[in-house]
Amino acid sequence: MILLILLVISFGCVLLIYYLKEYKKILHSISQALKRISSGDYDFKLFPYGRKEYEELASLFNRVTEELQRLSLISQNKQQQLRILFTLIKDPFFVLDQRGNILFQNESSKSLCGQLEGHSFWELRNSSLREAIQKLRKNPDLVLELDLNSKSFLLKGSQNPEGELLVFLYDLTLIKNLEKFKKDLIGIVSHELRTPLTAIKSSLEALKEDEEGKVRYLEMMERNLERMIRLIEDLLNLSELESGKVKLEIMEFDLNEILQDMLPFFQKLASEKNLKLILEVPQPFIIQADQLRLYEVLYNLIDNAIRFTDKGWVKIKAQKTNEGVIIEISDSGIGIPSSELQRIFERFYVIDKSRSRKKGGTGLGLSIVKHIVELHGGKIEVKSRLGEGSTFTVFIPSEINQKLTGI
Repeated sequence: MILLILLVISFGCVLLIYYLKEYKKILHSISQALKRISSGDYDFKLFPYGRKEYEELASLFNRVTEELQRLSLISQNKQQQLRILFTLIKDPFFVLDQRGNILFQNESSKSLCGQLEGHSFWELRNSSLREAIQKLRKNPDLVLELDLNSKSFLLKGSQNPEGELLVFLYDLTLIKNLEKFKKDLIGIVSHELRTPLTAIKSSLEALKEDEEGKVRYLEMMERNLERMIRLIEDLLNLSELESGKVKLEIMEFDLNEILQDMLPFFQKLASEKNLKLILEVPQPFIIQADQLRLYEVLYNLIDNAIRFTDKGWVKIKAQKTNEGVIIEISDSGIGIPSSELQRIFERFYVIDKSRSRKKGGTGLGLSIVKHIVELHGGKIEVKSRLGEGSTFTVFIPSEINQKLTGI
């Protein structure tokens, strides 16, 4: 009897040890599966074997992982869609968590403020932007204005239920520039057009009383009408260029053709002031550009050089490089103060208004020149010393961007 009991106990122990090993294997496999799942490996499966309970557990586990995989794919797709949407937003923006850490920023904000994902907004270099974001964290409904990197921005916040703050920076630079342009235009129209109109009116009144001086008065009216026409033409031309709708007509031509067409006129102007007009352009000098637009560029630059040079010379020089064409218009004229060089390409900006008005300038010529050159994918630079003269350098690349030209 005792032997039988011992045999039963021994058999029970063996079975217990067997089942413990089995359950240990099961728990180990579940543990490994959970580790794989927690690392994002939703493809891992438990293979049912052994006892029915484990088979049911493995089947349930696999169904759960399949559902987690499905939800993960949906989440990834939504995140990808959001990132694509964010990249389409051109204005800079940030997403901040409740602690002020930047969770996401688009490419525009990276260009503006640097790569700051994972960092606190307090690490932003610009103190005004830091203070503005802090105000939006306290009150997301605020709308703030901020000047940053020579641009004007409107800051607006939006907070989601999780407490994350979206900070949008809307670029107001164009609107501000348009407002300034509007003010400048009103000033120009009120003064530059009113002045010649007043002169024409005075001439007409004088004609009624002075029959003998009619030729002089008619010439005066003609000059003032030409001045108004030139201003209006420049305004229309600049407006067209700034609209972004101008398409260049790129063709091959000899630069000398343009110069020979305008030189007789400029030779006459130069000779009236005893100026020497120097031409250093190889013949032939074949380039690719929009011929009519390049004519405008050269005409404006040469005209300016002659008008603002009282003695000495005006030189037109051209050369080719591996990258493109370089055209220089230099003079021995009055020069430009270094403090004014950054602004001379602005609309209506003139250094000496009284002198410019006497010389017949509208304050739009250099702005037109800059737009045309940049439309070619090129650039224009100026070097000048007050009282010693100026050099305007135009660079036109060999391969003009086809997207810009529309050809």
